[in-house]
Amino acid sequence: MQNTSSQSLCTFSEEVGVAGGCGQLMAEGKVSQRADIQPPSSEVYMKLKGHQFRAAGKTKNTAQQLDRAPATVYKPRSHQKEYADHEKKKKEAGKRAKDDREVVLDLIFSAFQQHEYYNFKDLVQKTQQPVSYLREILKEVCQYSVKAPHRNMWHLKPEYRHYQPKTD
Repeated sequence: MQNTSSQSLCTFSEEVGVAGGCGQLMAEGKVSQRADIQPPSSEVYMKLKGHQFRAAGKTKNTAQQLDRAPATVYKPRSHQKEYADHEKKKKEAGKRAKDDREVVLDLIFSAFQQHEYYNFKDLVQKTQQPVSYLREILKEVCQYSVKAPHRNMWHLKPEYRHYQPKTD
């Protein structure tokens, strides 16, 4: 036990509010004596601490070699339900056949009357044409934007536009 008259030690308590915020801090009392507790340095205590240090140093996860394979083995299936649904939808749609060039151009121009810029995937969906064939036609009548704000989108070349450009 030590006298704490040379030090000013106090105990405080805090009331925690309902919302979990900071409450009031109150001084409960003054510490007059202080005690430091230390266990006796006996052989039993030293063995206990040595055992604790060794246990803390061991890895908790260890690999074990199995005698035989586990009972539940999950084998892969060749066709899952989602894959089968996708294949069925793809088969129903069939292969995309090339339409006449003029028909495809009409589809492209009618699409660009609705919107000024289109993503390639949307144009493929609207025209229902093979990707390579559509890209070939788009390179002739459209420009591909590589800069913002219409990055990775197609728009008609100026000579094919029928609408007035926006002026701010």
